[in-house]
Amino acid sequence: EVQVGCGVAIKWIQRAGAQGDEIVVSAQQFSHEPLQPFVDEFTEETGIRVSFFANPAAGGDQVAQLTPQFAASSTPVDVLSSSDEAAPLFVRAGWMEPLDDIIPDGFWDDWDQSVRDYVAIWSTVDDQVYRIPHGWSVGYFWTRQDILGEMGMEAPASWDDLRTLGEAARADGKYAFADAASQPSLAFVYAAYVVAQAGGSIFDFDEGTRTAFEFARELVDQEYFPRSAANWTYDQLNAAYMDDALVTMRQWPFFYDVSRDNTEWFAEEKTAIVLPPAGPGGQRATWAGAWGWMVPRFSQKIDAAKEYIRFMTAPERAGPLAEAMSDYITPRQSTFDVLQGQGLAANLAEYSEAGVITPRPFHPRVSEAQAIVDTLFNGYLTGQYTIDDVIANGQRDIAALTE
Repeated sequence: EVQVGCGVAIKWIQRAGAQGDEIVVSAQQFSHEPLQPFVDEFTEETGIRVSFFANPAAGGDQVAQLTPQFAASSTPVDVLSSSDEAAPLFVRAGWMEPLDDIIPDGFWDDWDQSVRDYVAIWSTVDDQVYRIPHGWSVGYFWTRQDILGEMGMEAPASWDDLRTLGEAARADGKYAFADAASQPSLAFVYAAYVVAQAGGSIFDFDEGTRTAFEFARELVDQEYFPRSAANWTYDQLNAAYMDDALVTMRQWPFFYDVSRDNTEWFAEEKTAIVLPPAGPGGQRATWAGAWGWMVPRFSQKIDAAKEYIRFMTAPERAGPLAEAMSDYITPRQSTFDVLQGQGLAANLAEYSEAGVITPRPFHPRVSEAQAIVDTLFNGYLTGQYTIDDVIANGQRDIAALTE
């Protein structure tokens, strides 16, 4: 076991005994069992055996885990499932192999435009692609249709509608909307969501960012959004929603399974996903990020590693992978053809067709930039800063990252 930054303990896989056609693939622990049938098929087709390396769940932990190894020109894995926090750093450091030689003609035609835009921003450098998504995390707008029906109201389609719902919900002892807005990281997620609806560029701390932050603070001050949510984790957000305290919320796809596990509470009308509300410019928007396959250039088995990625990202495997686990649902026509509107695939298709998904806000030093937003937005929601302080300090601190 080796201790690296942030106190992360790593038990490195012993690869000295891995002879011939055997590769080590990093993937989050929950995915190992569902992936195994696909791995068995891959081994049968190619003769290449696979062992798994357990990825951390958080992108920042992945940076801490692997940076010392890559900086020493070594790698514990041949195929890396990489986070948004890690990928730009690893690529720009020169630690990853481009994947263009395994991407066939027409490959991206199968994918929604939102993913193509995302790949161009997050996974491409000098016209070379270094990461192919295997999952697509969209911030969905979840609504309690049962409560809305009792109120005689529709799901809010705009910020003004959310204000109207806020008055009705407050009178009923509920909150119209919530998200987890704690530090670290979760405040940024919520901030980026409302800034997307305002048409702003969050790392520029521009007028759209100001408008969105002021709206978020208004929701708190008017008691349409719980003040305590500035300290919530996602578990607390989920609990408040399932305790009937919230009428709507922004939450990641994993709530689909969380809600269904609560069998005594669950009903379809309690977990309806609708398009997100529109900001003052009329733009309905949310954002999405991804984990994706990469190959460290320090691998001794680059060709075999690339063959694994080619196999796993082929269109004929997109639908079966999505059936195996919700985290591997990607907006590809090949996915929708197989799932035929089942589960979250229907909601993802609706969001994709409506064009409401924007790429995760990008910065080359993304972890540091997100931390700046995290601190200032959370501090503004809790009354530590004025909006003028937030905009001025944000612009100053972001500019300092590029000096």
